[in-house]
Amino acid sequence: MIRRSVLLGALSACLGVTACGRVALDGALDEDAGGEDSSADTNTLPDVSRSDTSRPDVTPPVDGAPDFDATSDATFDVSDAPIDASFDATTDAPFDDAFDVGLDTAPSDAPSDVPSDVPLGSVCDVIADASCGAEQRSCCTSRGVSFDELGCRDVAHSWCDQRVDAVSVGKATFDGAWLDACAAALRSLEGSCAPKLLTYLDQFVPCSQLFNGTKLPGTACTYHSDCHAQPDMTAFCDASTSRCRAYQIVGASERCNYFGSTIRYCRGSSLYCDYTVASPVCHAATALGGTCSGGLDASCGFGNTCKSGHCAVGAPSGTACAGDLECASWSCQTGKCSDPYVEFGTATYCAGG
Repeated sequence: MIRRSVLLGALSACLGVTACGRVALDGALDEDAGGEDSSADTNTLPDVSRSDTSRPDVTPPVDGAPDFDATSDATFDVSDAPIDASFDATTDAPFDDAFDVGLDTAPSDAPSDVPSDVPLGSVCDVIADASCGAEQRSCCTSRGVSFDELGCRDVAHSWCDQRVDAVSVGKATFDGAWLDACAAALRSLEGSCAPKLLTYLDQFVPCSQLFNGTKLPGTACTYHSDCHAQPDMTAFCDASTSRCRAYQIVGASERCNYFGSTIRYCRGSSLYCDYTVASPVCHAATALGGTCSGGLDASCGFGNTCKSGHCAVGAPSGTACAGDLECASWSCQTGKCSDPYVEFGTATYCAGG
């Protein structure tokens, strides 16, 4: 019998992620005390689509996530979809709750102490300028999608206006020191046109800090903008539980976890979350072509798979699959690999349609 162990997560929407039970890691994985609710114990990634005013914009996680087996070798049960398995980057665009995108620098590079001289009432024009400039136009053109600047700006304003309203009624805070970094983030993501989901989460931090909700991870929420993100984190409202969940992308030797109301993913495919140690940390992944122990072995790193005893690149979107770890997205839905990228060249982003 395959032992059920680490659930690697799901950025299902937020890259979204998967629901999972926890047996032995309560104290080891959740260091966030106070305000967090263990009932939000699912591994779900946020939905980054553009309709925050109509729904909690987070794709629900996959049912039946595995319990962690501390005696196991950090493998996955193929029946328990790790990464979200429900996030479709071709339809759940980052603008959603519409527009939670990031920047092209690491969060630590963002400005912090000097407030922006742009008043709150003008911030949405800056966001729209960044969201609908040359980078977005080029992305749309490369995808063969018509670009309508007015329609694009309407979507960006809708996202921003909703957050300004939240600030006005005390449901969110505004920190203008992050405005330039957020604008740079949007331009960078649009310039890449289809960033990987983990990259999106990593770079989203400045925009999450620009407008930051007041509800802590694990508490009830309706919109992404309700949720509070600690420094170097982003936060979303999990549609499956209607509770806030925070995300952080961490580096080598840093603690990682895929359970609870605060999730920490290892940065990039060169690292993986090693659950064979007492406190899981990010360790170097096995190189492509290296030896691995089977289809449930996650040590090849995010986006890669263990095939015929060797690490290989995961299968692309649309490929037939039987288990999540076969796919580059680490998400197999209805027998097909889901998309590991967040696509900006869509009708919604390009023309507001």
